[in-house]
Amino acid sequence: MAEAKFAATRGKAGQAMTVREKAEREVAARTAKLKALRLAKEAADKLAAEEIAAASPPSKAKKAKAKVEKPAKRATRVY
Repeated sequence: MAEAKFAATRGKAGQAMTVREKAEREVAARTAKLKALRLAKEAADKLAAEEIAAASPPSKAKKAKAKVEKPAKRATRVY
């Protein structure tokens, strides 16, 4: 009799594990799907940005202005 109860309890525990494992597999599958969608979107965005950059005329580079060094300020003594 005790063995029968033990076997029944063991069966319920095994069933609970399969339910939990099924839920974990569903979450992992959903995560993988979302990751694939995100990576596809990023690739499409990168491709679109490259096409826009190739289609637009190159921007004119500004000439660097020579910096004029100002003389250092003298420290004033306060008495």
